[in-house]
Amino acid sequence: MSQHFFTVCAGLFAALAGVCGKVAADSSVIASATSDATLQYGLRVLFGGGVVLSNVLMWHCFVRSLHQSNSVVAATLNSLLNLVFTALLCRVVLGEALSTRWLVGAATMSVGVALVLTGTTTAVAAPSRSQRPRRRKH
Repeated sequence: MSQHFFTVCAGLFAALAGVCGKVAADSSVIASATSDATLQYGLRVLFGGGVVLSNVLMWHCFVRSLHQSNSVVAATLNSLLNLVFTALLCRVVLGEALSTRWLVGAATMSVGVALVLTGTTTAVAAPSRSQRPRRRKH
């Protein structure tokens, strides 16, 4: 399994929680799908549950990713993936448009995350306590 598998999953579940939240909170989204008030209420509750479930899964995956890789890598990559997946899901599921400003901002964030990721892989880690030379007692 890839080192970043759980980071990608955490970003995807975070995006899914955002989309579920938008659908649950925005009555026009559900109203465009059905005019039955009882069904609308049921769908809002269902998508509200989707927010909770997606957040639980996101935290599970995020904690696993923190254990498997550098925390800086996991946090920055998760943030970027959350942004990208949210945009893609909102575009596909809700038909929202992505502005040029948004695309430039996402590209800028991607460059920043790439710099952080390359910096963390080339940085020299501090020696662990067992690797440090011991002082002699005089």
